[in-house]
Amino acid sequence: MDRPQAILFDVDGLLITTGGAGTNSWRWAFNELYGIPADIGKFTEAGMTDPVVGRL
Repeated sequence: MDRPQAILFDVDGLLITTGGAGTNSWRWAFNELYGIPADIGKFTEAGMTDPVVGRL
């Protein structure tokens, strides 16, 4: 397998559709780090920078 030339991070969901992988990742991270459920389904992070998404 060849090494990738680049790795794409699309935190705000603007470039690709992941079928909810981003939402699942945020939920997992909040549960793992803080032990609390994160209902981020009511928020949209499209077009936001990483720091802004993190403050949601």
